[in-house]
Amino acid sequence: MKDLDESHLNKYHEDGYIIVDDIIDPSLCDTLNEYVQKNKSTNVDRTNEIDKDFPFSDISGTKVFINTLDEDSTSNPFTLINYAEITKKASFLAGQSMNPCFKKVYLKSAFQGDCEVYHQDYEYNMDKGGDTHPFKDYIQCFIALENHTTQGGCLNIMRGSHKRGRIPHDLVMTRNGISKLTINPQVLKELSGNDNFQPLHLKKGSCVFFSYITVHGSASNSSPFDQTRMVVEYMSESKRHDDEKTKTFLSRRRKQERGILQSMLDSLPPI
Repeated sequence: MKDLDESHLNKYHEDGYIIVDDIIDPSLCDTLNEYVQKNKSTNVDRTNEIDKDFPFSDISGTKVFINTLDEDSTSNPFTLINYAEITKKASFLAGQSMNPCFKKVYLKSAFQGDCEVYHQDYEYNMDKGGDTHPFKDYIQCFIALENHTTQGGCLNIMRGSHKRGRIPHDLVMTRNGISKLTINPQVLKELSGNDNFQPLHLKKGSCVFFSYITVHGSASNSSPFDQTRMVVEYMSESKRHDDEKTKTFLSRRRKQERGILQSMLDSLPPI
């Protein structure tokens, strides 16, 4: 795993992302995938997920979350990942010391893995309120645990989109009933011009670091193969999560949920 230099940093600032090969050894990826299959579970705490997760958004089989990534166990191969090296690279690109604040692994399941609507990660921070530090205090590392292809719904990035700053988002519901934030299609068309729409065909063990305001998304998985991926989200070492703001958000969300459900009930015809 080579160190990053000024040329990588310049490319990151210019494009809003940079690909790094072999952040995890491909043979370790095979071990990680086996572990995921044996320990996959949909019954985990999704409070920190980007999905807004209203009560009608429960789905099964399309996403798999692993909540034992940091479990110190000889049977947990995720402890073999060189997180220190990943953190070193994240800190270099961010220009400050960074700490991992959230890790997740999920399957983009064969034939049913859903699309990811195009968004900026930072918009979810602002929506939830617990991590509303400047966007430069965050960076994401997206790791391919298998070879990613267009047919399988690889990550797509709008190159240079971070230069637009924060972009307004709309609340939408996906085909699986999950509520998410996304950017207007007309804006996406503008961002994708000049060959800025970039499908990332990451090799197994490779990763992409990208800014929290870089626009990204993906298509659904129409292939017969799972496309397992891992995300490590970083926050500045000098910042802290605001638990009180998160509690306020959760309270507001519950009221919003009740209002939506009541509106649905009110719209039903009389019995």
